[in-house]
Amino acid sequence: MTSNSSRLWKFLCTTLFLCALIYDFHAAATEVRDDEDETVHRIRRSPQLFGNNLPNLGQIRPISLNDLNEFRLKMASLANLTKLLEQAVEAEKTARNGLQTFVDTIKQQIVGVRQAVNPDPENFWMESTECGGVMVSQTGKISYKSNDSYKNLERCIWTVRANYRSKIKVAFNFGSLEKHHDYIAVTELIKKSDSFETEWVTKRIQPGQTSIFDGPVIFISFVSDGSINGLGFQLEYEGMGTNTNTKTIYQHVHLTNWTGRFDSASLSEHLEHNNVTLDDGATVKVTAVINPSFWNASKLQVSIPENRLDLRPDECTTTNLAILNDFVIKPHGTSSSCCAGTCEISSFETTNRMMIGIFSSSDISDGSQFEINWSTDSTAAETVSNNTCGSTLVGDFGKIQYKLETPYNNNERCLWVIQPETAGAAEAKLQLLKDGFEYKYDFLTLTSVNANDNGSSSIQTQYLYKTGDPVRVTSSLLLVEFYSDSATFGPPKGFELIWEFTSTADAPVSTETRYTSEESGSMQLSCSNDNLNLNLFNPHYLDESPLIMSTDDATSASDKISIFGSTRGSFTRLEKSTDGTYQSDDGIIIVVMDCRLINTDLSASVNWKRGNKPQTDESSGDQTFAKSVDVCGELLIGDAGRISYKLGKEYELNERCTWVIKAKSKSTITVQLMADGFESCCDGIQIYNVNGSGTIGAEGTAISREHRFQTFEGPVLFVMFYSDLSIKGTGFTVEFQTKGDKVDDTLTVKHSLVPLTKVPTSEEPFGPHLLQGTENTLSINALVLPQISEVIPSSTLNVRMENINVGECNQDSVALLEITTKTEYKLVKRYPNEELCPLGSIPGLSTAVGPSEEEFLVNGALIVIMKIKEGGESNKTLSITFH
Repeated sequence: MTSNSSRLWKFLCTTLFLCALIYDFHAAATEVRDDEDETVHRIRRSPQLFGNNLPNLGQIRPISLNDLNEFRLKMASLANLTKLLEQAVEAEKTARNGLQTFVDTIKQQIVGVRQAVNPDPENFWMESTECGGVMVSQTGKISYKSNDSYKNLERCIWTVRANYRSKIKVAFNFGSLEKHHDYIAVTELIKKSDSFETEWVTKRIQPGQTSIFDGPVIFISFVSDGSINGLGFQLEYEGMGTNTNTKTIYQHVHLTNWTGRFDSASLSEHLEHNNVTLDDGATVKVTAVINPSFWNASKLQVSIPENRLDLRPDECTTTNLAILNDFVIKPHGTSSSCCAGTCEISSFETTNRMMIGIFSSSDISDGSQFEINWSTDSTAAETVSNNTCGSTLVGDFGKIQYKLETPYNNNERCLWVIQPETAGAAEAKLQLLKDGFEYKYDFLTLTSVNANDNGSSSIQTQYLYKTGDPVRVTSSLLLVEFYSDSATFGPPKGFELIWEFTSTADAPVSTETRYTSEESGSMQLSCSNDNLNLNLFNPHYLDESPLIMSTDDATSASDKISIFGSTRGSFTRLEKSTDGTYQSDDGIIIVVMDCRLINTDLSASVNWKRGNKPQTDESSGDQTFAKSVDVCGELLIGDAGRISYKLGKEYELNERCTWVIKAKSKSTITVQLMADGFESCCDGIQIYNVNGSGTIGAEGTAISREHRFQTFEGPVLFVMFYSDLSIKGTGFTVEFQTKGDKVDDTLTVKHSLVPLTKVPTSEEPFGPHLLQGTENTLSINALVLPQISEVIPSSTLNVRMENINVGECNQDSVALLEITTKTEYKLVKRYPNEELCPLGSIPGLSTAVGPSEEEFLVNGALIVIMKIKEGGESNKTLSITFH
C-alpha cells in the first residue's frame, strides 16, 4: 500500500471518530433543548466525563442542523474521493499489465527480426526448379519451367513449411498457364479444436496475386490437363507472424514411385535417420505426400489394410492418421481419419493422382503400426508393347507387358530398344511393376548406351530381379533384355515394366536404330544421318545357341564401330576370336556406329548365323556331357555336365558332399546354379579350383542366387555341398560348361570317396586308408564324416608316405585340405613345404623324403590332392589314419 493511501485511511478514521462524538453531543443537546441552563449546569458537575481539562465547556454551543448537513456533504465528497483513488489504483495496475504485454510483444517481434536478419543458413532460403518436393525455410522460390513449356497431365506438389511461422505469404510472380484448365492451388490445414480430424481449405491463385495462408505448413500444387500447355511459372513464399508451438516436431516425406508402400517401419527409419526424439509434451507430425510421376495415369489406387493398423495409444487425440483425398479439386473438406485399429475409409481411388497422409503422435515409442499401399493405373500409357519378344519402342512414357499371365519358355532372350519422342530427353526412369520370375534365375537387364568423345561407345548394364523402386538412368537410349535360363521349376510368369523420359540440361545424343530377329543373313550397314547408329540382331532361339558374326577387315579395324554381345543379360564389348568371328552367348549382338564425327560415309559389312548350341544331353561314347543325380559326391569328366542333388527333396542336417569335375578338352570351367532350395543363411555350395600344375586356389568361391555364375581356371574343380545343424532345405542343380584353350591331356584325374562309417576315436581309429598314385596322375580323394554326426569332432591324423618324392620342386606333391565347422576348406598341410617350393599361402611343416610319418590335429573331414610325376618308384602310397 502506498504512503498516500495510508494517509487517506488515517484521515478517514479520525473523521469518523469526530463524527460519532459530534452525534452524541447533538443528541444530548436535543433532549435538554428546553432547559439549556439546567443541562449545562448538570454537565459542569460531571467531572468524570471530561475531567479538569475542560473548564470552558460551558462555552460549547449545540451544533445546528445546517452545520450538520454541511458536514455530511463534506463527508460525501470524501467518500467520492476514496472511490476515485481506488479507481486510480486499479487503472495503474491495468496500465502496468498492458505495458508488460507490450514489452513482451516487442521482444517477440525483435526475436523475429533477428531470425530474419541472422537466420539459420539451412532454414532461411530455398529454391526449387523440380516438379514438387519438400521446402523448409523462412523464405523461398519455386521456378518450374519458367522459360519452357510444361507437359500435359503434369501433377506437381510442394510441401512448404516456413519454419514455425503462423502465416505464410505466397506471391505468384508470373506464369503463362492455360486459363481455367491449368492452375496452381494452395492447400492450408485447419486443426479443429474439438476434434482430431484435420480440416483443409484449397484456394487457386492467379499471376500477380499475393495471398496469406495459415501456417506453418501449406501444400502448393500445379495441375495441367491433357490438351493445351503453356509456359511455366514462378512464385515466392515468406513466413510471417509469430512462431507457433515449437513443441511440434515436423517431418516431411515425398513418395513419387508409381507403386509402393509407406508404413510404420519406413517412418521409424526416417525418424531414426533424422534423430527425432520427443520430450515431454512434444508431438511429432509427419506429412507424407504420394504423387506418382507417371504422367498419363488416370487414377491413384490407395489402400490402408486394417489388419496392419494398430495406432498407439488408442486415444484418437493422441495418435492418429489423417488422409487428405481430392484436396486439389475441392475448395474445402475434412480428412478421413484412422485411429486405434480402424479407418473411416480403408481403400479409395483418387482422380488427381495425389494424396496426403498426416501421422500425428505424442508417443513414437509405443509401437504404432500402419501401412499405406498405392498403385497407379498405367492403362493409358503412351507406348505399349504387349506380348512381343523384343521390338523398337519410341515414346516419352510407356510400358512393356510380356506374358504377364502366362508361363514363359526356357532360354528366352528378348531385347527392347526404347527411345524418347521428345527432343532433349536425356534421363529415364523405369520401374518393374509386376513379375513372376524365378528369383535370381530369370530377370531383366537395363542397359544404357553412351557415346564417347573419341567416337567409341560404351555400355552399362544393371539387373532388375524383382519389383521394387524406380531405377534412374542418364541416357537417351535404353536396352531392356529379358533373360530366362535353361531350367524352369514351377510356373514362372512374365512381367510389366513402365518407363518415363525427362529432359535435362545436357544435350542428348541423337540415335537411330535398326532391329532384326532373323536367324541368319548378311547386311550392309551405313550412316544415313549425323547420329549414333545402333544395329540390333536378336534371333529368338530357345536352345541357348550363341550368335556368330563376321565382318570385313575395314569394319574390324575402324575405331568408329563397336560390337557388343550379351552373356546372361549383361552386355560387354566383344573381342574377335582366332577364327575372325565375334560370338554372343545370349544370341544378341549390337553393332554401334558413331556417325557424328566423320566427314565421309561410314559403312560395315556383317554376316551372322546361329552357332552350335551347348551340349545339354549325355552324348554317346566320348562322355562329352557328364551328370550326377542324387549321389553325394563323385567324379565327372566332360566338356559340359550337370550335378543334381535332392532337387525338391529335403537334405539331411550336417551333410558333406564333394564332387570332382575334370574338363575334358577346355581349360576354363563356368559353373551356373540352376535351382536351389537352400537355407540361404547357412547351407550352400563352395567351389575350389585346381590348375594344371596341381595347385589349389587360395580361396574357395561360394555360388548362390546372388552369384549364380562363376568361372574358374581348370582343368579341375571340386564342388562341395554343406548343410548346418539347424533347418533342412531342399537340394539343387548345378550345370557346368568348359571353354578356352585346350587342356593338358597328360594329366589323369582320379577320385575316391571314402565315407567314415563312424566317428573315429583313439580306441577305434579309422584307417589306415591307402591312396595310391601312378605316374602323371592327379588324384582327388574325399574322406568325409558320417552324415549322422551332430558335430564335426576333432581328430588326430596320422599321415605316412611311401616312395612319394616330395623333396624337390616340380616333383610329387601332396596337399591336405580340411573341411572345418565353418563350412570352409582350409589348407592344413602341403608337401613339399613353402620354403622349398612356394606353391601357396599356407606353409607346411618339414620336408618329407621317402618313407615319412607325421601326426597333426584336424577338426573335420579331409580332401587330399596327390600329384604324381613320371619316373621314380612305381609303388607310391599315402596312408591316412584318423584316431
